Amino acid sequence: MEQESKTISLDEILKSDNFRNYVANEIRDLQLKRIKRPEPKPGYSYRRDWYERMTNEGCFNTDYFTRNIGKIWSKTSTLSSEYRGVIQFVCNKALQSTLNLES
Repeated sequence: MEQESKTISLDEILKSDNFRNYVANEIRDLQLKRIKRPEPKPGYSYRRDWYERMTNEGCFNTDYFTRNIGKIWSKTSTLSSEYRGVIQFVCNKALQSTLNLES
């Protein structure tokens, strides 16, 4: 017996609660890893990186990621490569989880 394949549009995925929840979970995981990061050696400090920049600019959240991932996947985004990389990493993992759930 053949199984009928279900086609889901990118727009439907981006608006789905499952995808948004997976993005939120991935962001939360990155935040927990940052919190658990060991203190630098005495006299040293961590360099400011994407995490601090995105957090300070209010970009490290589910809405920002889901609003920008479509343009990143279609290669039309004007965000910095650093931001694109982080958003794509998180959303690719969330997409895989969403597709696994829905199949």
